[in-house]
Amino acid sequence: MTEESKAKAKARVERLYREKYLPTYLIFIALYPFGLEDLEGEIWRWIAGYENLYQVSNFGRVKRFYGNGNVKILKPWLNRQGYLIFDLCKGAKSKHFPIH
Repeated sequence: MTEESKAKAKARVERLYREKYLPTYLIFIALYPFGLEDLEGEIWRWIAGYENLYQVSNFGRVKRFYGNGNVKILKPWLNRQGYLIFDLCKGAKSKHFPIH
């Protein structure tokens, strides 16, 4: 694959990302509840391997628990394929997890 064809392919992917996935993501973020109060019928469970750090709900929300007692609802982001994902950190390592 030549450099020119690689550049064209990259430009195509970026255009599709902007046109197809980004508007959906912006709508999702506008409607996504970031408050700490539980939604009606929401159930929280610890994420395996990340106990005492992260919880996930049956609605796809993720809570982060900090050592000083603070809690935060995380904001998902879009990868290049258009999937919503979270970055979970343990120690100095970060790992991507898609929302299913």
